[in-house]
Amino acid sequence: MNLGDYSRLSISAASWKRLLAVLAAVVTAGSLVLGLAGPAQAAAAKTTLTTAVSATTVTAGGKVKVTATLKRNGKGLPKSTVRLQQRTVGAKDWKTIAKAKTNLKGQVSATAKGLRKDQEFRAVFAGSSKARKSASGIKKVGVKQSIRISSTSTTSPTAGQTITVKGKASSGLVGRTLYLQQYKDRRWTRIASAKVTQSAGFSLAATAQSAGPLSLRVHAPAATGISAASSATKKFTVYKWYYLADSTPLSAYATGTGIRFVGGPATINGVRYVNSLLGVLSSLDAEDDIYLDMWDLKGKCRQFEATVGFDDEVFEAPAGIFAAFVDDEMHEIGHIAADEYVKSRIDLRHAGKFSVGMSWDGASSGVGIAGFGNAKVLCSARP
Repeated sequence: MNLGDYSRLSISAASWKRLLAVLAAVVTAGSLVLGLAGPAQAAAAKTTLTTAVSATTVTAGGKVKVTATLKRNGKGLPKSTVRLQQRTVGAKDWKTIAKAKTNLKGQVSATAKGLRKDQEFRAVFAGSSKARKSASGIKKVGVKQSIRISSTSTTSPTAGQTITVKGKASSGLVGRTLYLQQYKDRRWTRIASAKVTQSAGFSLAATAQSAGPLSLRVHAPAATGISAASSATKKFTVYKWYYLADSTPLSAYATGTGIRFVGGPATINGVRYVNSLLGVLSSLDAEDDIYLDMWDLKGKCRQFEATVGFDDEVFEAPAGIFAAFVDDEMHEIGHIAADEYVKSRIDLRHAGKFSVGMSWDGASSGVGIAGFGNAKVLCSARP
């Protein structure tokens, strides 16, 4: 086709309009693809959110202040809604404890009160057209549990006696099992258990097994969201009754005057005493025929008890003089006739040496078996 052919082309007005509309659409689409349509829109800026707590450990029932700080481009972002959230350690779901707009420094704060178990805290920002959403890291607050022994049923137990321990625990331990523990062989051993009541009280009981020192405490093991806790240690000295007839006296190793007692049974005032210290008193005895035995208590005993008198099987026994000695102090038990008896009880606290003795009264007549029925001492160790 040559130029002459072009001159012969003719385009109608309607065709021109359609052509211009197509060209306009193509240009508009090209401009959008190239990003040239109007002024550019600013993208939402990245934000950072941090959480701080006023303490990392509190006592049960305590409180902690939680503060969240929202920043954009390193500066505090004000007037933005932030939620502070809390959950017990080990729990899945979060609970919102505060929802507020940040101040000029980009901060929001709240106080969590009455904490019973270990807690976790975080902050959440939902974002806006100018600031991206963000969440803080998690801050953990440990709740320190407590156990306090308020009373014990005895302070000086005897072997075989039940010791009851009562007290209060912190609120986080309500419903949990506590253990009464004994320190033995260089470790703590469980000897009893009980649950903490709804009023946070507890009562535990165990039997003192043997004489000697005894250390007890109440313990709660750790669990999810709950720290381990122990009470202060309660120390006892457990005492036991020991028959003197079963213990070798110092006089068994000594030389000199004096007659040793013999262990055996006796019936005094109709009662049979199997573990007695006995001897024969006679009006034929010499003035210095004295029964006397001594034991080394080493300050570990509290009390002496015995029924003193003559065996019922001898009806014409003479009277006797009976006494005990605590270190250098004499305790006169009495001048006792054949048909009499005395219940003797002597305080032995802090005593080093202890002796019992008897002799004919020097005036009456007859022969009889006499002594100390079931003579025994209450000690923390065998004398």
